[in-house]
Amino acid sequence: MNKSSYLAVAEKGGKLADELKKKKVTDIDLTACDLGDENTVVLANALFQNKTVTRLDLGENGIGDIGAKALGNALKVNKTLSTFDLSYNDEIRATGVRVLANALGVNKTLTTVDFSGIKFGTTGSRELANALEANKSVTNLKLVYSAIGFEGVTSLADLTGALLHPAGGGIIDISEALKTNASVTKIDLSHNAIRDAGSRALAKALMVNETMSNIKLAHAEVGLEGVEALAEALKVNPSLTKLDLGYNCDIGDEGVIALAEALHVNETLSILKLADCGIGDAGAKALAEALKVNTSVYSIVLADSTIGDSGARAIAEALKVNKSLSNINLARGLVGDEGVLALAEAQKLNKWVTVEYDYNK
Repeated sequence: MNKSSYLAVAEKGGKLADELKKKKVTDIDLTACDLGDENTVVLANALFQNKTVTRLDLGENGIGDIGAKALGNALKVNKTLSTFDLSYNDEIRATGVRVLANALGVNKTLTTVDFSGIKFGTTGSRELANALEANKSVTNLKLVYSAIGFEGVTSLADLTGALLHPAGGGIIDISEALKTNASVTKIDLSHNAIRDAGSRALAKALMVNETMSNIKLAHAEVGLEGVEALAEALKVNPSLTKLDLGYNCDIGDEGVIALAEALHVNETLSILKLADCGIGDAGAKALAEALKVNTSVYSIVLADSTIGDSGARAIAEALKVNKSLSNINLARGLVGDEGVLALAEAQKLNKWVTVEYDYNK
């Protein structure tokens, strides 16, 4: 249902709920339609009765607390919506965040939720964490650019592992935490100041969590200590298949060496993204040694690095024996002719791997 038809019903005084039912609408995409609070309230009221809409995209609409509260109240009773996108409505403040979080604690049908760009902060993160403790349906949660610092992430991580309660109430029992939320499989926390403290909290969660499969922490200010903690978690975690740590330039070779050590024993991770993470030849050589024995990783991104010929040669040697890797990205690095030649020779023996090395020196 597009904006013009939606507004036409509203302006004529028609009942949007009846219109949605009559047309059996299942998908509403009103991205960037400048709805504001008033129109959002009309739509939210329709959702109270609607039994057909499964996807609602309201990203970038200038929605504030009034609209967020109306939507939150509707989500408490709606029983059909599964995908809800409210991203980049940055006028939503604490009141709206609270109602939305509470709604997630009650709603039983939402599986994909995008709250990116809504400034949750520490308090909002805790309210969201409390909601997820009760929620059993959300599997995919996006919180990009949501002002979630490491304190907020600590409270979210409480739900998937054994960490200190944000209110200081002591250690949460591992089994109870897993009973509380074992549904979220994908979480995107990119462009938040997660830092090392938040990464350590997430790592502790991954030590016991057995459902999380995809974590994105790009542009999250993760440093050496944080990535070392995540690497330790990878040694025991049985479920994570995708990890994006791109554009955390303080990870460096030491951090990548820690990840490489984890890859020697990890058997589930399939995609590892480390673009612009301060990786040089030392990190590349460590990864190369890991790739000689690892059988699960099929895609690795090492773009925007300072990897040169010696690192490329080490990777080439690994490609001669590795049987699982299908793509490795070395674009925008310092690989010269010698390194390119070594990689090309390796590809003659390993015909199923694609090596990207555009825009090297």
